[in-house]
Amino acid sequence: MKKYKVGITFGAFDLCHMGHINLLRQAKERCEWLVVCASSDEYIIHVKGHEPLLTLDDRIYLIGLTGYADIVRKGDLWKKEQLLYKYKPNVAFIGDDWKNTNYALEGLCEMEYLKRFEGISATWYRDNIIWQE
Repeated sequence: MKKYKVGITFGAFDLCHMGHINLLRQAKERCEWLVVCASSDEYIIHVKGHEPLLTLDDRIYLIGLTGYADIVRKGDLWKKEQLLYKYKPNVAFIGDDWKNTNYALEGLCEMEYLKRFEGISATWYRDNIIWQE
């Protein structure tokens, strides 16, 4: 028996990496239906200050390939109220790297922080991969 009926999570998922996969696996272990919302390019540029390396369609496709998401769609935290109303999640799953921050879902639904791999992030990949032509 799963703890929740419906869970939701948000993220850029730009360079879908083991930290993301670990978060999605843990989330799916806790809920029957997992809704994953991938941020728009505009949201990533505004919040992270750079353009995503992968297109939104590619990011959504890669999330789907993990097998953990039941629904994958474009969904920014800017539209969180609409998405919470539409999917009626019992919980929002958030990476523990966001703990002790003013996360945009505070007070809107139950939140559960999940462990990600230490030191693995899209920023790490962006900073450490040497692109050769």
